[in-house]
Amino acid sequence: EDIILTPDYIIDSGEFSSTLVKPKRYSSSSSSAHTNTVSVKKQLKTVAVPISTKEVRTAIKQTGKVKTILNDNFGLLEFCRDDLPTFCLFDTFDLYLEGGKTAARSELTVANVLAPDMEVCFHACEISPGSSVPWLANGVWRPDLSSQPKPVPHSKITKEKLAVFKKVSESCEVLLSGVLVTASSSVQKMEEASGSTETEASDMKETTETHVIGDGDEEEEKKKETKLHHDDSMNVNGKGI
Repeated sequence: EDIILTPDYIIDSGEFSSTLVKPKRYSSSSSSAHTNTVSVKKQLKTVAVPISTKEVRTAIKQTGKVKTILNDNFGLLEFCRDDLPTFCLFDTFDLYLEGGKTAARSELTVANVLAPDMEVCFHACEISPGSSVPWLANGVWRPDLSSQPKPVPHSKITKEKLAVFKKVSESCEVLLSGVLVTASSSVQKMEEASGSTETEASDMKETTETHVIGDGDEEEEKKKETKLHHDDSMNVNGKGI
């Protein structure tokens, strides 16, 4: 007898194994935990902010002068900010020439392009506020340059350049403090030398006056002795008469 395979027969007979995957069941607690995890992730993405939200101060088309040339590749600028003198580090990759080329690309040293006390224009970012050399230039050029470079935002400055700035600026800090100490020491020595000279001059004057007075007293004593001998001689001659 032919058997008609109906869905009810297949299910009730138990002769056929099911190939359907049973759906997973989640308890209310695990489902809640999963929902909370997703929610937290969404919140983290929403409130994510940069590590540092502090704005970096910039100087655009600032005017200054070359304080010193450190070596072939680095130089130090001096300028006024907030009515106070401050310093800015630059290198040959920041030093621009005609045609938009840099000194580094043209294989020129800082001294080939600039000289101490020369006036320059530059863009810079304040990398290390409060230090002896707080500013890092991202474009330096002579005032007569026809095409000026565009400023580079702080976010575009590479980590390598910032690391180099840190090392070189620390050396500059020692240099600047040494200059100040040397200048202060020189002034102190000049003052001490001036005071010593005045003291020596005063001592010499007193000694000279003492010698003059001494010579006068000796001459006076000689005159007195001569007169005394003369009187004694007169007395002796008188007695002989």
